[in-house]
Order: sequence, then structure tokens, then C-alpha cells
Amino acid sequence: MDITSWVKFYTVKKLIILIIILFNLQSYSQLKVNIKFKNSEVIRTIVKQIGEELISLKTGETYNLNEIDEIKIFEKNLIKHYFILDVKSYKNSKRVQKGLGQKVYSNGKIELFRINFILNLKTVDFSYIPKTFDNKYEVFIKRKNKKYTYNIGCIDGIGCEKIKKRLKDFFNDCPSLIRMIKRNKIKKRAIIKIIDYYNESCSD
Repeated sequence: MDITSWVKFYTVKKLIILIIILFNLQSYSQLKVNIKFKNSEVIRTIVKQIGEELISLKTGETYNLNEIDEIKIFEKNLIKHYFILDVKSYKNSKRVQKGLGQKVYSNGKIELFRINFILNLKTVDFSYIPKTFDNKYEVFIKRKNKKYTYNIGCIDGIGCEKIKKRLKDFFNDCPSLIRMIKRNKIKKRAIIKIIDYYNESCSD
């Protein structure tokens, strides 16, 4: 094979490899989803994600995560259900982060979430769901129909000294619960017991 033929062969081979890579990337980035918007509208489509925007491959329309309430992703026999949440570390914090949440507990008007602040729908993995949030796991709490979700947990002691204050702020409509926590009759990190007590004793 002379040099001209070799160059042509090499160029064509590189082009084929590039086409295969681009095809695989395009296939990988596609997501079959149900999107529920904040106005309660629901659509089902196939999207690709670029940053915080989802682009419908059916209509070409672009949806920002700020417009979205929930997303269900369909992958073979698996359904991944994410909530798009505005998260604060504490009640009066001015800093708001956008997160992908997985609901792990709900009782009455209170919901608990695990949250990932990486907004890539393809890479977020909530495959392991802990049975308790009494230690080692951060957990985030939200009142249904309210805008913000709050950090109510701590990991390996980091931030734990502020948990009682956060609980007091969040459950300020339930004085008996706050007293129980202050007296350690309910541990400050036993968030499931706290929520259940609240719904039994203080919720409307």
C-alpha cells in the first residue's frame, strides 16, 4: 500500500470511529421521561440534557429544570423518580441550591428526601436506600406545597450541633415536640420518630 492509499485508509478509519463514538454518545444521552411541571402539566417525551436544560427530541422544545417539579425516567424495566428541589441549609439562609431529590419517607404534610446536587440525570444514582437516617446520612425535609427543602441531617458529626436549632425552626408550630427534643426524650437525629410524633400530636 503506497503512502496516498494508506493516508486515505487511515482517514476513513478515523472518520468511521468518530461516527461510532458520536452515535454512542447521542444514544447514551437520550432519556425517555415523564415531566411534571410546576403548573401541574405533564408530558411524556424523549429528551437529551444539556446543563440544566432538557431538549425534547420529538418537538425540539427546551425545558429548564426551574420549570419542572418531578421527572420520571424509564430505563428498561426500571423507573427513576426525581424531584427538582430548591434547597436551603437552614430556614433563614439566603443561599439556594438546586438538587435532584429522591423521596424516602412521607407522613402527613412532611416529606423526607435524599438529594444529589449533581444535576446530571444520567449519572445520579440512588440505588441504595438506607433504612434509617439516625446517623451517617444527610437527609432533607420539606413541607408539602412549600417552596423550600431544608437540610435536617448531618454526616459523621459535621453540623450536628446545629440540628436542634434547625428542628426548632422547622417545627416551631409544635412546642411539645421541641420540648421532647430538648429533653432528649426523642433524639435529635431520629428524624422518622420526630415526623411521626409531629403528625400524631401537632399536625392539623
